[in-house]
Amino acid sequence: GSETRRDHRTVKTHVAVPFEMDGAAAAWQREGVDMTQEKFKTMMDELNAAEIERLGVGSREFQERHQEIMDMIEAVQKYQKEGSVWRKVT
Repeated sequence: GSETRRDHRTVKTHVAVPFEMDGAAAAWQREGVDMTQEKFKTMMDELNAAEIERLGVGSREFQERHQEIMDMIEAVQKYQKEGSVWRKVT
């Protein structure tokens, strides 16, 4: 279960995750301890940095894929659904 106590500025939680974490997140996973907001922020910053690296944010491949997705969104926005049929908006 999880519990947040704002008066003591701690977050108490026990979570089973199917993968290994590093840094502050690993300590949280291992110990299930009361975590200060500062430690929680550190953990989230570490997880965010790892995800940015995993996704390759800022790389040429990431930017190309992002543009492909944005182009698809733009193309879909040119259509509207009328009943069960999609028609191009003119």
